Amino acid sequence: MPKGAAYSLARKVQWKTGRPLEIAIFVPGKTEGRRDAATHELFHVLAVLQRTSQWWERNKQRRNAATAFEEVAAELYASCGALLADGYLSRPRLNPDVTYVINDMPMKPPFTGEQVKLVLAGLRAIDANPQTAPPATAIGASLGSTPIFHLFEPAKKRIELHSSQGKQLLGTCREVLPDPMSVEPLLEGLQ
Repeated sequence: MPKGAAYSLARKVQWKTGRPLEIAIFVPGKTEGRRDAATHELFHVLAVLQRTSQWWERNKQRRNAATAFEEVAAELYASCGALLADGYLSRPRLNPDVTYVINDMPMKPPFTGEQVKLVLAGLRAIDANPQTAPPATAIGASLGSTPIFHLFEPAKKRIELHSSQGKQLLGTCREVLPDPMSVEPLLEGLQ
């Protein structure tokens, strides 16, 4: 929300099939580098409407994992949108000052395959004992760009739409987007 804005601007989404959907997203500060925020948030709205979100009854026993995986899927959705719109996807920028501490281990994104496995094990432990759960959205944000970074060649600054990496990213989006929980095996398979 904008600084000093009334929270009353936010409201529960009430939508009926066939009706247009309006969404307003408030991004504090400069929007530079946050161009895909609207697309990312749109994914969350669509996941709720399609009953594939973290709140879907099927995800009740794994709510924290579902929340984290939905964040990763939303990031993929935004990246695929940028790739299709622009014909390329720039290497995501990382804040060098951000360090996540997961299972008492400090980690800086993008995570290696081994670090991802530690995070996934931590998510499973949290869902097994939800009283000790840290915010799963933050865990999901820490994983968010990891699958995308694994597609980038070390020296490349961007992925072209018609490159093998571009085709792989779009294929990943097609696989993952219908059900954010399908992010889990994708993450498990990262090397």
